[in-house]
Amino acid sequence: MKNKKILLEAGNWVWSLFTINLAWFLLNFPLILMTVIIWNFPMKMNFFMLNTVLIGMIMFFLIPSITAVFFGIKKWGERGNGEYFRTVLKCWWDQAFDMKLNGTIAIIIGFIVTGLKFFGENSIMIQSELLMISIFIIMFIITMSFLKAENNYSLSNVLNITIHHPVRLLVGAITFITLIGINTFLKLAFLIMICSVSLAALITTSLFKNASLKPDKGEKE
Repeated sequence: MKNKKILLEAGNWVWSLFTINLAWFLLNFPLILMTVIIWNFPMKMNFFMLNTVLIGMIMFFLIPSITAVFFGIKKWGERGNGEYFRTVLKCWWDQAFDMKLNGTIAIIIGFIVTGLKFFGENSIMIQSELLMISIFIIMFIITMSFLKAENNYSLSNVLNITIHHPVRLLVGAITFITLIGINTFLKLAFLIMICSVSLAALITTSLFKNASLKPDKGEKE
């Protein structure tokens, strides 16, 4: 009986994680396809047109949906196991029209994609520089998303986490990169649909929880 209860709780936990991730995946599936097309597209003129579409998709789908995933994780922690598909969709819709912030981030990502496509393929130095910029962008996005989900977003709080919790922030960024990148390198594409982003957000939330506005004693202030 005890083992049955443990299995049931584990199943409900996995279901909660899956429903959050599935909402993110469905929102971003067109973006994933567009990224594949752009990366393999040979014609420069059409590339810039497609890259403009990509920027729009990042602005409207990717960035607000990551915030929605963090919000789903927060609600999961408050309510317990359950279905959070609609919770994520509702939060995404609420966040999708923050055009100024989302648009700025999307344009920067678009420049990175352009740089990798035309200048980075034959230059390790450019690849390294763009990789570093990409990591900083990811760190900003996950910090912003966490704080928005906690209804505590401001640039000062983003800087506070960046300055006082750099190790946690870097671990969070590496977690996102690893869990998404593993789909490509190990050909486990199903993971991006099942748990990649929601699990990364869960781990990052546990790293940031109760640490967003005060420094760790073990980290430099």
